[in-house]
Amino acid sequence: MWTEIYQGDGLKVSISRDEHGNLVSRWEFDREDARGIVTLSESVFGVDVHVDGIEGAVALIDLYHPASPNEYFDDPYPQIVIDNGDDGDPVAFAKFTPEGTRVLFENGVKSRVHPKRGLEYGYFE
Repeated sequence: MWTEIYQGDGLKVSISRDEHGNLVSRWEFDREDARGIVTLSESVFGVDVHVDGIEGAVALIDLYHPASPNEYFDDPYPQIVIDNGDDGDPVAFAKFTPEGTRVLFENGVKSRVHPKRGLEYGYFE
């Protein structure tokens, strides 16, 4: 059951809980420059980002590192994990630090030049 918390200016925002009790917010855009639905859901590491029409999370706002620095992940900064969609494998990580943003790519990610979009990164055949 969704509870609407805002509606106006081409945006409707609703909140609910999923089957595990996690908080979920649904952002429905119907504007000239933004159309679509984005769902943000609470996860164990932070917030999962879902876009209607794409299976699985497209990104994770990862707050694990600031909460749990350890011998493998010693930087205490948040990051956005960009997922591959349906299989959940990460493609890249955008790390935010006081020195600036760094983008790191997962092992196995390839690059190619698309004739219309330019340079792309991903798991290509």
